[in-house]
Amino acid sequence: MLQENREYFLRCTLIILGRTLRGLLGIILVAASIAPAGGQSEIQEYDDAVIEAFYKKVIRNPIAVEGDPYEDFQESSWFAFPEEAVCAIQYEDDRIHYVIATFSDESAAEDYGYTVTHKGHCGTCSTLQDLATYLYYRDLTTPVRRCSALVWFKPWSSNCLEDLGFTPPCAETWYYNAKNTAHECLWPCIDSWIRKEPFNKSDGSLNDCLACDEERSGPVFQYVAGRTRRNSGIESSIDRPEDEVYSIVHDYY
Repeated sequence: MLQENREYFLRCTLIILGRTLRGLLGIILVAASIAPAGGQSEIQEYDDAVIEAFYKKVIRNPIAVEGDPYEDFQESSWFAFPEEAVCAIQYEDDRIHYVIATFSDESAAEDYGYTVTHKGHCGTCSTLQDLATYLYYRDLTTPVRRCSALVWFKPWSSNCLEDLGFTPPCAETWYYNAKNTAHECLWPCIDSWIRKEPFNKSDGSLNDCLACDEERSGPVFQYVAGRTRRNSGIESSIDRPEDEVYSIVHDYY
């Protein structure tokens, strides 16, 4: 009986150690995938009053997350939106409440009295609150890295992202993105972290960690979130070709 108890205790200890190691590696991975890497691109500045005005807007038709999208899309095809599709908003008379809708192009949105808020279809992060969060944090690297390091504890990670200013659906989308990257890009990101690679290689391409994240996690995140920094005309610390950053001025507050 004593021998059986010892063997049972040993098995339990190994399981706990394995899970702990996996969690630590995931934290290293997430930190590596968004670690600081030198200079930041010049971005358009918005006055604090503008950002605060966007924070005060209230969406009538938010888009929710229905489970882990990285599991859902494994077995299902995506709906193909037109390449020129845009997400646009329309205020109610009080100019506080608003709705969002996807249109085939900018002209179609304008014809219906809507104002374009980003390129591409609407998603979980298409709200004006999420726009305000992107505008407020000139560089989201440090705060998002802190929240993503809690990826193995969903309530903590999601609450941390919401505390940054993201809406709950957008925060949850960010959480699943970090979780998938931790699963799919573990070793290239650990390697990038150990070698302290900058975001971009000398030829301008992404380092192996970010390239893996963009390939394995990026498409689903962009599809579900709708809004990204690039399609909202907001540059980041990762150098991107100019034609990837949508030209838009957020003056509709």
